[in-house]
Amino acid sequence: MLPNLRQNSGMTLIELTVAMAVTFIVAGAIFATYRAQQMTHATQRALVEMNQNIRSAAYFLSREFRQAGSDFSWSGNFGITIANQAEIQFQIDRNRNGLNDGGDETVRYALTNDADGDGIADGFPCHLGRQVAGGNTEIIAENIEAIDFEYLGYSAVPPYQTVILNPAAGPIN
Repeated sequence: MLPNLRQNSGMTLIELTVAMAVTFIVAGAIFATYRAQQMTHATQRALVEMNQNIRSAAYFLSREFRQAGSDFSWSGNFGITIANQAEIQFQIDRNRNGLNDGGDETVRYALTNDADGDGIADGFPCHLGRQVAGGNTEIIAENIEAIDFEYLGYSAVPPYQTVILNPAAGPIN
């Protein structure tokens, strides 16, 4: 008797090619999904870090702004000394002796890389810095491109609306 040559004892070249193509398509889809998730994770992590930087800066600013001009002895030696769109400097009577005796009683907030003082970064990297008593600048928020401090007050006549005390034309010193 003659052997049956038509028995399926393996895969044909076409079947192998189709199986490999399907495998590559599935693997490519899995890799694309993984890559997209990885990029989303990196973006979310950067966003969380940025929010934390802003939260930290807001904490420092609000805490010390509330103390700006604190003059427990009514000596008149404390208050805001520089206030413009790009920086603010003020004095706080932390030890309540009525004297500005250096230490940590003079605080300044400004960008670290803003040579012309316009509130826009002049180079990279540029951060929001906190300087105490003319010492080293401590970075409290990273990668800040621009800053604009606005100082609001109220008009002295009706309708008693909010007014901007420092127009972009110049500082109030």
